[in-house]
Amino acid sequence: MQSDAIIIDPKTRYLIKTLSRTHRKDYENFDILYKITAENYEAIHIKVTGHFQELEGAISRAVERIQRRISELNPPLWQIETPEGYYKNKSTISISDRKGFSSINKTCNVLFAAGRKEIAGGASRAYFSLPAFTGTELEGYKLWFPKLAIPVIDEQGNQQLIAATHTGWHNQLAEGGAVIIERNEKNQSYIPDLKKRIVFMKYKDPLGYNEYKFVGIFEHNRIENGSTYFKRIDVECTILRK
Repeated sequence: MQSDAIIIDPKTRYLIKTLSRTHRKDYENFDILYKITAENYEAIHIKVTGHFQELEGAISRAVERIQRRISELNPPLWQIETPEGYYKNKSTISISDRKGFSSINKTCNVLFAAGRKEIAGGASRAYFSLPAFTGTELEGYKLWFPKLAIPVIDEQGNQQLIAATHTGWHNQLAEGGAVIIERNEKNQSYIPDLKKRIVFMKYKDPLGYNEYKFVGIFEHNRIENGSTYFKRIDVECTILRK
C-alpha cells in the first residue's frame, strides 16, 4: 500500500525554516535586512501555497537563478571578520556596531581584557561585574547578558511571551530598544539593585547562530505591575585594554 507521508528533502526543509523566521520580532527581521547591502540585490519570491511538486520546481528555479547571478557578478569571497579584528582599533563599542559575540566570555575578553577561559559551556552567570573594571571609569558597573522572552501565538491568535530560561525570566526590548522590561514569573519578590548595567542581549543571527549584541548602558527606572523597567542612558561603552 502506498504511503501518504511526504518526504521533505534538505533544500525544502531549509526554505521552510527560513520562511518561518518571518514570524519573529521585527528586530530579528531588521538584523537580516541590514546585511543586504549589494547594489544588485534582487528579491526572488516563491509561492508556497501550491502543490508540493510546484514548490519543489520553484525552489529549483530560484537556486538556478541565484547560481546564474553569481556567475554574472563574480562577487568577491565573503570575508568573515572576527570580533577581535573588528574591535581591535576601536575605543568604544556602540549599538550601531553589528559585530556580535558568540559567548559571554568572548565578550568579556575582547572588550574588557578579562582573560577568561573560552571553553564549551561558557559562563554560568548572566549578571556580574569584572575585576578589570576596578580603577577604571566602569568601576561600579555590572555586565548583563539577558535572553529575550520567546513570542508565541496562542489558539486565539494572541501573542504571548514565554520565559527564555528555566529560571522564569522574561526580558523584553521596548521603545525601539531604549527600554528593557524584566519580570520573573517564579520570584515575584525580586528587587533589582541600582547598578548601571552594560547590556548585551542574546539573539539569533540571520544564520541561526546565537550571538550577544551590545544594546546600550541601562539604569533602573521603575517597578510597575510586577515588572522592572530599565532605561537606556548611553548608546556607547568604553573598551578596556591591558
